[in-house]
Amino acid sequence: MSAETTSLNHSFHFDAQDQGHRMPAKSQVLHHLTNVRGVLTEVLIVRSHEESRNIVFIIPGNPGLPEYYETFAKNLHSQLQGSHQVWVISHAGHTAMSHSSVIPGNGEVFGYMDQVQHKLDFINDYVPSCARIIFVGHSIGCKIILDILSRLKTKIQDTSRIEIDKSFMLFPTVERMKESPNGEKLWPVLALFRWFIILLGFFASVLPQFLKVWLVSLYFWRKDVPECCKNATLDLLRPSVIRNVLFMAYQELCIVQQLDIELINQHLCNIHWYYGFNDDWCPRSYYYDLVRSLPDIRADLCSEGIEHAFVLQSSALMAQKLANWIKN
Repeated sequence: MSAETTSLNHSFHFDAQDQGHRMPAKSQVLHHLTNVRGVLTEVLIVRSHEESRNIVFIIPGNPGLPEYYETFAKNLHSQLQGSHQVWVISHAGHTAMSHSSVIPGNGEVFGYMDQVQHKLDFINDYVPSCARIIFVGHSIGCKIILDILSRLKTKIQDTSRIEIDKSFMLFPTVERMKESPNGEKLWPVLALFRWFIILLGFFASVLPQFLKVWLVSLYFWRKDVPECCKNATLDLLRPSVIRNVLFMAYQELCIVQQLDIELINQHLCNIHWYYGFNDDWCPRSYYYDLVRSLPDIRADLCSEGIEHAFVLQSSALMAQKLANWIKN
């Protein structure tokens, strides 16, 4: 990693007073590796030297490597003119630093509900007192946020120490994942051939580094993809990481079924939804169904052709949209 790596706790001291309006500040990008109740976890933080109590807390999709979101996080921090810190947390088991072995099948495997608990544990242990949090979910990260909101009062004993301001759901996979076009395609693969893919990942992991770099460059050929995304893809080429990514994806298709309309209605004014126009993980028919069920919901349908995996080619545009929503 090219960015600075520091102790996690050292970055969590800030003035509890609201910073108000400020001039644009130079971004400081920090990569942290911290222990969340026995689970090594990577946290990407973009902040100014003058810190803020406002935290944009990004929960990624799957795969959940923070480096995929580095360009997006830096753009968002810049658009917000340093008024918010931007944090991106990894999913448990999705970062190469979480595993010491390249042997297929070695290491702990974390399912979907483990990921929800992992985020609750991190918030409880590491989010500073008096923080004001804005949740941003991408893909399955949106479903994790809904589960966090439903369990927050029982899982965090002193909820008065933090403030959940609002939540933004980007390309949300929160219902009928197995019935989506991509779900129908991937279900047989995830159900029957996970171990074969993990074995391929093992062979890829023992290739010389220059050959892995060439394969990743070939995969992204003719695409203007940020270097951080290429580096994150290189980190994926590890069987223990692939095993966790695939197992979580398998569980997503099993677990994410009916939309929790009652829960969404409880948080109606504090959640903003953003659906893709041509998204095979959450088709626009899901958007229309949601708006019909809850006519007063804050939901938009993309008109700019942004893809589900927006971090690959649309980080700047998505960051600009999100910053405008936050400021308004």
